Amino acid sequence: MAIVRRFYSLLVLGWKIWTNWTEWYWFLLYSFVRPLFMVEILFLVVYFARGKEAMDYFYFILAGNLLFYILSGTSSGMVWTIFDDRNFYETLIPIYIAPGSFLFKIIARSFGVGFSEMFSAFVILFLFILLGSSYQLSHSFFLYVFLFLLAGIGFGLFLASFSLFMGEGANYLIEGTVSALQLLLRFLSFINPFLYLIEGGRRSMGLKSLFLNHISSQQLLVYSLLTTFLSLILGIGSFNLAEKISKRRGTLTRKVNY
Repeated sequence: MAIVRRFYSLLVLGWKIWTNWTEWYWFLLYSFVRPLFMVEILFLVVYFARGKEAMDYFYFILAGNLLFYILSGTSSGMVWTIFDDRNFYETLIPIYIAPGSFLFKIIARSFGVGFSEMFSAFVILFLFILLGSSYQLSHSFFLYVFLFLLAGIGFGLFLASFSLFMGEGANYLIEGTVSALQLLLRFLSFINPFLYLIEGGRRSMGLKSLFLNHISSQQLLVYSLLTTFLSLILGIGSFNLAEKISKRRGTLTRKVNY
């Protein structure tokens, strides 16, 4: 129970900081309204650009947005936790030396952000079920959501590891500034869990496959499990390594917001 109470306390702290101490009901209202406007804009764009016959694309994109909310909530929260604590609040060192695992504290804090994004994701899911009555969710959908959470944690820890000791310089490597994305990252797409998770999530929502037609649903699930497990190993390993490097270099308190 102690670990549950600690996780809950860190989650609430992450939520308070993320919402800038806004009352919870106002921010939940924002988390409810934001996806509604996103769905409305998406519907208008698809409808006026392609007409009624292209509504399958609307649901296809809507499902992708739903899954992306889950990813952004789990992964971006870890990066912003380190960035905000170090650059704005200057509390990274007190949090670091407090009892308990630093890795555990970062993950728990990030779920404060993830809670808001997950709420928005379930709003989109409700709209998908309401509007797309011809599509049926399968039981595997919830498995893919769980795998998305795990892969998001692994991916978030991997990105957060760069935040510990490299600042914003690592972004140039992954956004195409140094070299073209198709040259640097094309081979990584085959071990990217989100390639398989998004496809599997869409199939589990009853949508047709547009990209990985040559892979069966059973193979897709196996690939999703393997790459998710790989992303967790990579994320935890890189974060622990970055923690050691940052302590040795003394970069835990180095600000990067000039």
